[in-house]
Amino acid sequence: MKKGVKYIKTLLVLPPDEILKAQVDHAVHYLLYILKMDSVELVVPEQYFAYYDDLTYGRQKLLLAEQFTELDDYDVIVFQQGRNDEICSIPVNSNIRIYTINHFGTDLVHAEGSKGYFDYKEYPYMDKHIFNRLSPKRDVSHYYAPYGYYFRYMGFGPLNEFGHRIKVDLSQLEKRAPNHKVVAVFGGSAAWGYFSLFEEMFPSVLEKALNKYCQEQAIDLSFTVLNFAQHAAVVINGILNYLLLCHRLKPDVVIAHDGFNDMFNGQVSDNYLLTQYDMTYYFKTKKWSIILNDDKEAEAHWVEPPRPYWHITTNSCDDNTNAYFSRTLQFQELVENAGAIYMSGLEPLVNSKKAFSPLEKKWCDENYIMEEEPWSTIPAVYEDYLSKRPGDKLHHFINFHEYFNRFGADSTLFFDTIHTTRDGEAIIADVYSKYFQDVIIPLLLRKEADNTCLSAI
Repeated sequence: MKKGVKYIKTLLVLPPDEILKAQVDHAVHYLLYILKMDSVELVVPEQYFAYYDDLTYGRQKLLLAEQFTELDDYDVIVFQQGRNDEICSIPVNSNIRIYTINHFGTDLVHAEGSKGYFDYKEYPYMDKHIFNRLSPKRDVSHYYAPYGYYFRYMGFGPLNEFGHRIKVDLSQLEKRAPNHKVVAVFGGSAAWGYFSLFEEMFPSVLEKALNKYCQEQAIDLSFTVLNFAQHAAVVINGILNYLLLCHRLKPDVVIAHDGFNDMFNGQVSDNYLLTQYDMTYYFKTKKWSIILNDDKEAEAHWVEPPRPYWHITTNSCDDNTNAYFSRTLQFQELVENAGAIYMSGLEPLVNSKKAFSPLEKKWCDENYIMEEEPWSTIPAVYEDYLSKRPGDKLHHFINFHEYFNRFGADSTLFFDTIHTTRDGEAIIADVYSKYFQDVIIPLLLRKEADNTCLSAI
């Protein structure tokens, strides 16, 4: 790699089949953002040269496959939708960094056959603590931690030392001014912003919207929104992360944007733990237990599901949603006892919409078997939960499942069953922002006034 802080030159190799220009457009923007590069050149099949010619992002140049030969000119080569050595063959001993990026134009990972692991340039927190040092040096990885697990997903933007999408120094927020409000977001991969760049995920969009609103309305408040969400997290994971990493910040508002992970995993969790102790868990932790305990007999009899994420449901909707509701109320109690405001957002599903867009249907068919358990039963579990009238006990409840029902086939808001597109993220941020404007900000201002009065006594 050439010397200097930035990658100098990047080659994006498009697949032999046509993909949407918007996805290529997003990939170019994504690479400019993630790799902080100076330029990008696109290698396109001859038959699509004209088709891709009007892409919107600058600093790019279209090349036909036969027009590039000097690979040493490049610092980074990225293959969209899988490595293709027929189009671009890279010498084995080359120092070029080789990545792949998916057809959505996100999710940058090391290509098969490349060095295959990240380094300090890509993740500066690798040596920050013992469990990072012991973790796999892979782009995407759950890894062991003494209170559950951490999850690190490279290639979407800044991550902190625990894999959370946070780029500020948390210790500085402990000393913030009284009018500087911290909002902490918890949840699973949907709240984390899977497929979204850092500035596209709803916590980032919400932060900008809140600060803009306060500035325009001459309200003496500023906001920092922190994303503590974690892939596959259920509410119990959120509670643990709140206690371990967030409680010391004394956040002013906690948003738990969740539902799907608890209700999905709750269908296949151990019935005793679910019904007696309201405990559900990421379904893969059962296999992890076998590995950690070095149980050779159990491992020999372990049967992988015939398809990823496919399981026969073993628990009733009522038991499942009772456990989720109980843990959600527990989280609310913890947060409110610490003097903060707790908000519960029931995250939307692609099924929440009136109708799938053609792209949503295509993507869901490619990635999931939605007609089989436990995917097919999720809408019924959601309805069972809503029949318990959670808004009666949750003091600030937003039903995104209901809100997204206003959208139909003319809007593409999901990449799959649960993860929202850039437009979907913007809608979620807008709903939260309006609730803040109408309800939360007046509450925070009232608290400020009360604290001022107490200080004057």
